[in-house]
Amino acid sequence: MLKRASLFLCVCLFLVSSQLCAEVILSEKFSVGGQIRTRFEQTYEQKYGVSNDSLTLLRTRFHADFKPKNFLRGFIQFQDSRVWGEEDTTANALDNLDLHQGYVDLVFQNMTEIQWPFTLRLGRQAFSFGDERILGAFEWDNVARAFDAIRLIYDRGSLNLHAWSSKIEDTVIPPNASTGDEEDFHGFYATWKAASEQMLDVYGFFDRDNSTATQGGDVWTGGARWHGKTSIWDWDIESAFQFGKLAGNTLRAFAIHGAAHHTFSFLKGLRLGAEYNLASGDKSSTDNRVQTFDNLFPTNHLKYGYMDLVSLRNAQNFALRSNFKPRNNVPLFLSLDYWYFLLHRNTDNAYRASGASFRSTVAGASKKLGQEIDFTAEYKYEKDLSILLGASHFFAGQFLEDTGESKDANFFYTQLVMNF
Repeated sequence: MLKRASLFLCVCLFLVSSQLCAEVILSEKFSVGGQIRTRFEQTYEQKYGVSNDSLTLLRTRFHADFKPKNFLRGFIQFQDSRVWGEEDTTANALDNLDLHQGYVDLVFQNMTEIQWPFTLRLGRQAFSFGDERILGAFEWDNVARAFDAIRLIYDRGSLNLHAWSSKIEDTVIPPNASTGDEEDFHGFYATWKAASEQMLDVYGFFDRDNSTATQGGDVWTGGARWHGKTSIWDWDIESAFQFGKLAGNTLRAFAIHGAAHHTFSFLKGLRLGAEYNLASGDKSSTDNRVQTFDNLFPTNHLKYGYMDLVSLRNAQNFALRSNFKPRNNVPLFLSLDYWYFLLHRNTDNAYRASGASFRSTVAGASKKLGQEIDFTAEYKYEKDLSILLGASHFFAGQFLEDTGESKDANFFYTQLVMNF
């Protein structure tokens, strides 16, 4: 009954609130806005670490954007993230409200006569770079991701460069003070517009993590991405390499991504494509070498199947992807994807979208993890209101049968997003 009520409420909100969506611009210097997002999820059969259950997620955001001077900007965004029913009574309140973003921008180009094309951003902020395979805001999550960082932004003509230093954990802050856990993340991401519709990205990251969970590690990541489009083709090619130390072991790992899509001229709105992803896995757990690629802080949900059973770690997968807009004057978008999942090495574990291992390997296990079909339908009513429906089915592969319980799984969800 609760499942049907959740779905009914999402539809009602979609219809009733459609006329209320508009960001409030109080003046040229000050504006406020926000977002309300509700998502109902249902899992059937065992989703490998997630029990059969249904839940409804609610995320509410409010932001204020203040520009008192042409060289000065302040942005603040509060967020409440909760699950329906997590409070044990209707008269109880949990501490779910937090600062999601809060930063100050100093625009040097407007501060001096020299007009340096730099902006300095200080505070809590979201990072979203490239295709978000290694560094993304992870907006699908009910909390999403943000960093406490100082960032320098260079933007002029065909070159855009971001360089930052961030603090993820600090030993002086409880509970890290008792464990000594500390983690810093630094890096740069540069995008060069090589041609009118072609971009070349180059990046480098350094993650220093001495937490008790990792037993200490210095991970360097470097990579490049080439992406572009023509009137009927678009493509995306990316590769990354990692080296450093993890728990005293030598790290050497790599990842590759390639995708190409064709938009058909005779059937406007239809786009078909193919994709391949490869991330190295570990050959042996006893040779003092680590070869499992770590894709750091990604937005994995959109990249390797919507059931979140795969990440860019010890993975090799192929996909056939399709998008279709049935009518130009109707904002309805359909997609249907097929995934074939393999492990890169059967001597390493299977890792879910969070990066955590969900099934340990055994000697002689197959590399065949499984297959997945994803269907989504999204309707965008005006620009500030959308409703999303999705259904996925996972076909368990031989690896899961060789290593333990093996079941197919299903996932259904519906989501309403209103921006104001």
